[in-house]
Amino acid sequence: MGLDATIRCRCFEEDATDPLPFPREWLAVDDQGGLVLRPEHETPERFWQLRDWMNVACAHAGMDLVVLAIGEWDDVYRFRDSLARDPGRFGVLLAELPVANGGALEPSLCALALEELDSLGPDLEAGHAGVVEALRTVLGASVATGNPVRWW
Repeated sequence: MGLDATIRCRCFEEDATDPLPFPREWLAVDDQGGLVLRPEHETPERFWQLRDWMNVACAHAGMDLVVLAIGEWDDVYRFRDSLARDPGRFGVLLAELPVANGGALEPSLCALALEELDSLGPDLEAGHAGVVEALRTVLGASVATGNPVRWW
């Protein structure tokens, strides 16, 4: 088990999807960047219609632009431990890199976290290359799309 992340594509915002099974106004973006039915339109049947539609609505399965394993939990914890040696320099990463599955990271914080990653020394980066590379990918995709990173 480990930490994984997704970033939703912008196909919905750019009107680059197949037609919806119900009016567009019935949808909203939740606090983690996911598409959801507005409460007044939510029923079990519509929930599954939305999920089924999202799987085929655009070129991105599930409307996820990026789906990536950040690392096994041991690797993520070791990376956090290394960052904690200089908390003033890596405040955003330490505050926002999860210690458990769930949650989201806003694009504005992703940009700051990318700056912190860019300031890693070569030894620190080399010692955690897989986690660092995965974080660069998901944080960069969040900044590029304006959609949050969803941790799971």
